[in-house]
Amino acid sequence: MRSAAAGERTIVGVAAVFNVDTTIGGRFVERIAPGAFRESLDRGDDVVALFNHEASRVLGRRSSTTLRVWVDDVGLRYEIQANPRDPDAAAVLAKIARGDVTGSSFQFEVLPGGDEITFRGDGMPVRTLLSVRLIDVSPVTFPAYAGTSTSARARGRVEQQIRDRVLRTHEAHARLQRAAAGSSGLRDGGLG
Repeated sequence: MRSAAAGERTIVGVAAVFNVDTTIGGRFVERIAPGAFRESLDRGDDVVALFNHEASRVLGRRSSTTLRVWVDDVGLRYEIQANPRDPDAAAVLAKIARGDVTGSSFQFEVLPGGDEITFRGDGMPVRTLLSVRLIDVSPVTFPAYAGTSTSARARGRVEQQIRDRVLRTHEAHARLQRAAAGSSGLRDGGLG
């Protein structure tokens, strides 16, 4: 996160970094796949730039061309043309210039089929974001991801969805094991 040259009144940042694992709440790991934002950006979703994800503190908007968002090899980048007559924008620029605000984040909604759950060797669920609707990008005080960010979601809801999917995955695995054991038991019983 940085502000551009003093007279330019521009805020630039990286809101999400691809292929970096971050533990969310000690309960699951989340990573962002490089194509996660493609559909949302190609569709032209009207993304807003907010300070700390607060809807009352709008810094820019894609539809008004005061916010530009794009992806590169690193992640999701943004550039906000800050309004010099907006006290919120002036305050955020001052906080960034002093180094008080150094992080970025994004808010999103997972599209149907837009995530994948796998498990690490230690059993920790890993959620990979494959396709999301981008809602906002924000300079933030406390980013969820070190190096940049990803957060501002209904954490309890996401954790419950992951717990439900983990439980369904374990139940399906157990059914497959029982079916395999039952079928091999029939074979063995039929042969003996």
